[in-house]
Amino acid sequence: MMRCFATQKLQFLAAFLLILPFIGYSNGLQVTNVTRGALGGASAANVTFTISWQNSWNVSGLPGNHDAAWVFIKFRECGTGDNWHHALLSTTMGDHSLSAGLAFARSITTQDRLGNAGAHNTGALVRRASLGVGHIVNQTVTLRVVGGNGVSGAVTFDNNTEYDIRVIGIEMVQVRQGNYYLGDPNTTNSMNGFFDGAAPGASMIVVTAENSILNVKDPVNQVCCWSYPDKALPAVYPKGWAEFYVMKYEISQGQYADFLNCLSTNAATQRRLGNFNNSRMTIGNTPDASTARYLATEPNRACNWLSWADLVAYLDWAALRPMTELEYEKACKGTTGAPYVDGAYAWGTTLFSELYEVRLTENGTDTVITAPINLNVPPNAHINWNYECCAANPYNYYCQCVQGGHYGRNAANTLSNLGGGPVGCGIFARDHTLTRVQTGATYWGIMEMTGNVNEMVVSVYGNASDNVANTTISAYTGLWGNGVVNNSTGLADVANWPLDLRNGRCGFGVRGGSWYSDLNRGRVGDRQEISNSNGNSNSRQNYNGGRGVR
Repeated sequence: MMRCFATQKLQFLAAFLLILPFIGYSNGLQVTNVTRGALGGASAANVTFTISWQNSWNVSGLPGNHDAAWVFIKFRECGTGDNWHHALLSTTMGDHSLSAGLAFARSITTQDRLGNAGAHNTGALVRRASLGVGHIVNQTVTLRVVGGNGVSGAVTFDNNTEYDIRVIGIEMVQVRQGNYYLGDPNTTNSMNGFFDGAAPGASMIVVTAENSILNVKDPVNQVCCWSYPDKALPAVYPKGWAEFYVMKYEISQGQYADFLNCLSTNAATQRRLGNFNNSRMTIGNTPDASTARYLATEPNRACNWLSWADLVAYLDWAALRPMTELEYEKACKGTTGAPYVDGAYAWGTTLFSELYEVRLTENGTDTVITAPINLNVPPNAHINWNYECCAANPYNYYCQCVQGGHYGRNAANTLSNLGGGPVGCGIFARDHTLTRVQTGATYWGIMEMTGNVNEMVVSVYGNASDNVANTTISAYTGLWGNGVVNNSTGLADVANWPLDLRNGRCGFGVRGGSWYSDLNRGRVGDRQEISNSNGNSNSRQNYNGGRGVR
């Protein structure tokens, strides 16, 4: 049984009372010292915790953005087992407090991204308060909880009830509002990319507004399911022009285990990843007998084997949403003011340096050991690359660039073939002296948008539900998740998210390449696999993962 701490009756309105020490895994983010204070009006209560994370920034020079932590609260009554709720927060910002080193990146509101009212006060975005770079260390956050289940807010705290409370943090990166280039004029090295003109390669599209109709073109027979060389994206489809926050790293195995541990037994059974004991997936298929919890042996390693249904369920539970393929390009390229190189990878150039030898750690915080064989520079991606083949024909899609020699050393310093599978989140940024190109970071500072695991995204074509024909443009409106999934099926249930469970490959696909894919799939403008999700939304692959946006 999981230990559940009492919250004592608060007749004397005494000091904060310990609930549960809990660490939500990310790349160096920790949440500790969780306490709950006295109840106020309408059964509201303060939840206080300490937060720390690594490699934080808030800069005024280019790119002029910051990173942040998306924090949200899960709770259940002790002894109720599966009955988890997602806390809703006060929209009066004065009800919350932060240490001097932190500030709110956005106000907490009940409105969605389209301005519609609802229970969208499901978490808070906090960032470093002042300009600078470095680690966030032991900063205190107090959030006022006003109710919860992520839908109606009907569930409230009670003085006479004991609670299991968990605070979870996810590192995010701000992508600022502004014009950007969509597509890639060189379709030789970026297959099926968006273009603007009579033929591929004519020019890139300049996206200049969010709430406008945008015509997109791509090569005949290369879009989802059927041929649509010219379609109009509706105004509500998220185009990446407006500000949004994207997860700094791909979903880690520890984060996915946190997710499973806050679901009902039935839902967790549907969303667990199975007996995949290869490709470096380390989440147990059943809860650990001693803790009754799913455990990830290497919690900081990127989570593979995700299906589309798994990804969107995680994002619904975390009150995030899936990223569109347009947002993927904006998150990599930056604005029109940033130089763009034809066929560029996520770090903005065509300079590519493959991971060759890596130290595999027990917690998944893997580190690079040596430079690769092909270039005397630090590796910046984990993707299929065979030097002898691809160096001679770097842009030839038909060149079979199979995985070259990748080797790993374990804790005992034993060298072995690395084989297939992802490596730790943020592996190329362990050395803080490296440049953006050397760490593989995007213009905004987002990690592993090229390689490691495929980024599953919402495509511009395809159906939004079983009731919509798969010959339509996407109906996705970018609504955020509400913090809960279906207790029986473990499925996300947000309106107009692509959730087709039949046999199509429509509505979602992959961008950015993976440890398994060839070199060209890692290019930002490449859409060769946007219609290739390898089956329906329940299909799990050892090279697919993803991240969310808010």
